[in-house]
Amino acid sequence: MLKGNELQNADYISMSTAWAAGGIYSTVQDLTLWNEALAHGKLLNSDSTKRMCSVYPETLYQGMHCGYAVVLAERFGHQLQYHGGGISGFQTVLQRYPEEGLVIAVMANVESDEDAAGTIGDGLAQISFSAERH
Repeated sequence: MLKGNELQNADYISMSTAWAAGGIYSTVQDLTLWNEALAHGKLLNSDSTKRMCSVYPETLYQGMHCGYAVVLAERFGHQLQYHGGGISGFQTVLQRYPEEGLVIAVMANVESDEDAAGTIGDGLAQISFSAERH
């Protein structure tokens, strides 16, 4: 983890006690495959998929809404569906820009007060959108 400008080992935590906050092992490729399966109706029926990605007005927070376990936002002028998280020693984010078919999965083995995985994901999206314009 990052303490000031110094990297230190994260505190030990048994992943068997983390439940949904870290009780699985995955890869960036697995997260991308999961996201594609969700987006293309391979895991949920069309009604459940629609509910997952629908805006619920009561969930408005800092200009974003939540569907069912998905944050719905606009970033860089594009619709964004994402979810992130982390626990001692790592952070993740899975972003989907549905209109562009762009999926970004980031796993960062760093812990800080800042959202490192989200920042990296946003940077990759900016690079992708800049490349599309040229």
